[in-house]
Amino acid sequence: MEKQHIKTKNFGALIDKTIKQIKANYQKKFKALNINITTEQWMIIDCLADKNNQNQTELAEKSFKNKPTVSRILNLLEKKKLIERIPVRADRRKFHISLTELGQQIHKKLLPEVEALRRKGWNTLNDNDYFDLERILNVIFKNFE
Repeated sequence: MEKQHIKTKNFGALIDKTIKQIKANYQKKFKALNINITTEQWMIIDCLADKNNQNQTELAEKSFKNKPTVSRILNLLEKKKLIERIPVRADRRKFHISLTELGQQIHKKLLPEVEALRRKGWNTLNDNDYFDLERILNVIFKNFE
């Protein structure tokens, strides 16, 4: 049992350290391209680029963020004129969210850079490594549900 403790002692810190390093690389690239968005904002923009006209609930599910966080991100993206909220006719309290032309241009400009960063992260790893990591992280996630 002691060995198990040693193996898992700092896994949360390792995950956190890795995420911080990845985000720092993204932010550095975004800044170098003079694009004033965060990695969290990028996730929403990328979700909308995959499928426009989504509601806030869909975006929360796809980005693994809660609704209040998505709402805050959407407010910031709307101020930057990267998204627009279109009222749903049947229920004016609800909105479909879409990328504006500027939002689409930002996505088009950043996507090759983001893909290059993803390749950099997986440079010495193969598909089996990815599938192993995904499987392990999903198990850990389910263990905490």
